[in-house]
Formats: sequence, C-alpha cells, structure tokens
Amino acid sequence: MENKEENHSIYLLKTALMTLEKHQKSELIHYKSLGNSIFFRQNRIDDLKKAIKMLREEELTINDVYEGKTNG
Repeated sequence: MENKEENHSIYLLKTALMTLEKHQKSELIHYKSLGNSIFFRQNRIDDLKKAIKMLREEELTINDVYEGKTNG
C-alpha cells in the first residue's frame, strides 16, 4: 500500500513540475516579447530626441523629420 501512495505522490509532483515548467516557458516568451517592445519604443524615443535636437540646431527641416531622415 505504501508503494502505491509513494508512486501517486511522485506522479503528483511530476505533474506539478511539468505545469510549472510550462508556465515558466510561457512567461519567458511573454517577457521576451515585452522586452522587444520596450527596446523598439526606446529606439523610437531616441530617434525623436535626435530629430528635436537637429531641428533646434537647424540641421533638419520638419519635412526631413517626416521623411525619416534622422537616422543618419
């Protein structure tokens, strides 16, 4: 009887472990996607700051900014 209970306990622990691993993998994918989104936004913020600086220094016109000429 004890062996049957041990086997059942092991089964429950393995099932719990598999569930946790699945959730962990799912969360890692979510955070990777979130990280990519943050990285993209930060690049956009940097581009806008650069455009503002160049406009202030009269290196660009507003049309240049709209045409995306701030990337070098």
